[in-house]
Amino acid sequence: MYSGDEQINYIVATVGSSLSLLVSGFVMYMYFTKTNLKTFACKLTRYLCTTDFLLSLCNIQLAFMIPSFESGWVCDVQAVFVTYFLLSSILWTAAISHALYTVAVTLNPDFFLMERRYVVLTYGFPVIALFLPLVRNEYGPAEGWCWISSEGMSATVMRFLCFYVPLIIVIVFNIYEYRKVIRELEGEDPESVSKRLKFYPCILIFTQLALTLHRLIHLFFGITWMPLAIAGVLTTTLMGFSNAVLYGFNDALIEHVHHCFSNRDLLDNSQDSLDRSSLVQNSLNR
Repeated sequence: MYSGDEQINYIVATVGSSLSLLVSGFVMYMYFTKTNLKTFACKLTRYLCTTDFLLSLCNIQLAFMIPSFESGWVCDVQAVFVTYFLLSSILWTAAISHALYTVAVTLNPDFFLMERRYVVLTYGFPVIALFLPLVRNEYGPAEGWCWISSEGMSATVMRFLCFYVPLIIVIVFNIYEYRKVIRELEGEDPESVSKRLKFYPCILIFTQLALTLHRLIHLFFGITWMPLAIAGVLTTTLMGFSNAVLYGFNDALIEHVHHCFSNRDLLDNSQDSLDRSSLVQNSLNR
């Protein structure tokens, strides 16, 4: 059976995941079905929201709904998919930051080649990461949900290798890339673009900071502070919601929602005449 604190974690995780599931699912549907949401930037957002949708689906806590599954194969399978899609989602934010920088610098990049490379990286590398805990049988119940088990130093090492180290690398990479984009656009950038770009790296920091601090405090001091743990579970499961709102709800999608359509200036290889600010603006708004 579950302790009271674990039950709270399960409920919070399910509520946050359900909200992310609904919002990312809506954005994903719109990007798949609407004809003027087919640009390269929209494709990357569609990949991100699809990954977040699947992550949110996996995060809904079946072990809480059916307690007999807590230590069984369902929890292990759920933990494998959570590990995969969580890391994949984080890598897609790095792909988007790199894509925006490439657009700002080269003006006319090879979008088809970039897309293939991003897909291989974001869906290929997590396969390697998920196998490390699998071969060591480290998946299972983990302080309120199914992930890499919280028992033993080996499980802690697996968590850092498979998630926290890549997370820190991606956060630093995204901050570096967006700073370069903003610097490249100095003098030709609408202020609204720079403001929006500054929020992109903050999503990972906002959604992962509390749970990361909780893990570090527990690792070094052996202390479990439940308010911090619950806040971490909530913000982590809201990552799909946050990504969908900031990356997905651009001007084109809002126009669709309001049924007010303007000119369809698609971002494609024919836009050689646009300056860097226009290209990045189209990447954000289209």
